[in-house]
Amino acid sequence: MGLVGIPHLLAALPVVALPRNPRLGVLAGMLAGVSLLVWISIQWAVLQVFFFLQPVIFVIGVIELSLSLWWRSRLPDV
Repeated sequence: MGLVGIPHLLAALPVVALPRNPRLGVLAGMLAGVSLLVWISIQWAVLQVFFFLQPVIFVIGVIELSLSLWWRSRLPDV
């Protein structure tokens, strides 16, 4: 639980603590989304067991990564 939860908690910190620097929050969101995708992909490959929550978690990772990319595209170029 810590391997999944800690990166997402750390990704929320820049958004809450540093609202004037959104680029750090975008980067943290991207890293958290990618870590979720990598984690579930490795789980599928190693365990080779299907559980109904695996695709749900994978989709959540894709959504998180997509939202981070969308947020980055809306930032002004500095």
